[in-house]
Amino acid sequence: MRFASLSWRLGAAALVFVAAGCSTVSDGVSSMKSAITPSGGATATAAAAAPARPAPVYEAPVNPTTQRAFDDASRALRSGRVDEAERAYKSLAQANPDLGGPHANLGVIYRQNGKLTESASELEQAVKLNPRQPIYLNQLGITYRQQGQFAKARDAYQRAIALDGAYAAHAISPSRRATRP
Repeated sequence: MRFASLSWRLGAAALVFVAAGCSTVSDGVSSMKSAITPSGGATATAAAAAPARPAPVYEAPVNPTTQRAFDDASRALRSGRVDEAERAYKSLAQANPDLGGPHANLGVIYRQNGKLTESASELEQAVKLNPRQPIYLNQLGITYRQQGQFAKARDAYQRAIALDGAYAAHAISPSRRATRP
């Protein structure tokens, strides 16, 4: 039971990462990276010493109504109302076919529910819509790995790292691994 709770919390954190791709209101990736990196840890020091890099390319700004609907869906997911969040993301994806964020969030929800084929399909659509979003590529790599498609997983991970070299440091940092049970 404790593992399931942790799994959902980690999934919710991943979805907050993915949410950064749906909005240009703020750089959600930077705030999430700082939230998951222990203060004063080796990763924080390494990140501070790293040379400046171009920021990942995000989607075009969305209208305020769409942004509010996305934020509501994300809040529902963080509150554990997964079915409500799934319905909201589906609605957003249908109404805004050019946005990758709803597809990426659906992909993560499906993966957490063991629906790997649906997860891969949604995440592939998110990457197609925004191929320069490393978070989408990383999530797609995770799904491919769980499907046993290791070559595809490696390709997705490598593409994510090529877009943001520091992304790998946060994903494989020993100090981050130490914070997980």
